[in-house]
Amino acid sequence: MKGAAGVVSLCLAMACVAAFTASPAGADPPAIDPNTACATNFSALRIDGDPNAVVVVADDLAGTFSGTVTAYGHQTKWTGTIGRAAVTEYEAYSEASLIVRADGPIEGVEYTPTWASCTFHAGTRPRGGYDDHRDIQRPVLVVTSPVAIEPVTCTVPFRSTGVVHAPEPIAPQSRVSGFVRVAVALDDQGIPRFTRVVSSQAAVLNTPSVNAARQSTYTATVFRCQPVPGGYEFAVMFSGN
Repeated sequence: MKGAAGVVSLCLAMACVAAFTASPAGADPPAIDPNTACATNFSALRIDGDPNAVVVVADDLAGTFSGTVTAYGHQTKWTGTIGRAAVTEYEAYSEASLIVRADGPIEGVEYTPTWASCTFHAGTRPRGGYDDHRDIQRPVLVVTSPVAIEPVTCTVPFRSTGVVHAPEPIAPQSRVSGFVRVAVALDDQGIPRFTRVVSSQAAVLNTPSVNAARQSTYTATVFRCQPVPGGYEFAVMFSGN
């Protein structure tokens, strides 16, 4: 098993198709595990030269990209309701995204879906090499209704979830290969509490992948100086050697 970023990079070489999708009421899957509903990668990527807008990205959502977005500035927050999003289907995962725009610089984003009571959190960050592969057409959500908030004063107001240490999963059979993605729900201390197999190319690989995800050590998510529950998609590639 390689690091999650290294494994995910393999997906970028695969063909993908982008499309705009509506989010009609009642279109979400009926059975969503509330324990892992928000256990996925969620990010807010800065747009060069435009501090008032960010690209908001969520991988492998349990429902449609529908609900409420709250964008946080230094002393103001704005809200908006998602109408549509761009959905990109890769061979191993699905990515939903849109552009969020406010009338001031955005420092962090919250997303509350219509189909779960949990909330996604992300501080804004620059785009990296992996993110540069995602230049597609996206709808724009303009957030409004500004509300004054207290500015943050801590040294690290935002921190994303990440893997500090991951054990090496062992395939139960020789010459079994495949790619497995595991959603990991973390508490506000970064401790894994629940897991769900998001996608798998071989069912026999699920148990070692889930065990590795549960036994890994993660950084806790921090949003506006406060530790909050987070989610992470643990990706494992078995070579079959």
